[in-house]
Amino acid sequence: MIIADIIVDGAPDSADNKLWGQYSFVALPRPGERIEVPHDGFMERLMIESVQHRPVPHPLPANQSLLRREAQALVFARWSNGA
Repeated sequence: MIIADIIVDGAPDSADNKLWGQYSFVALPRPGERIEVPHDGFMERLMIESVQHRPVPHPLPANQSLLRREAQALVFARWSNGA
């Protein structure tokens, strides 16, 4: 499993254009793919625009700080319900 933050843009309500939180993925989605995400009690359809990720070395070097120990991924998506 890969945990990634989803950041949404293009929602009808501008208050929903924000970080929606962390979601688990079997694999990182690719730009152009559509995903359905539970948000505020609804299943919302999103179009992936880009994915930014930062891997970390394995094994982790002994001098690595506690901050940034885990790989991170950001999924940027456009709200596309009805599209």
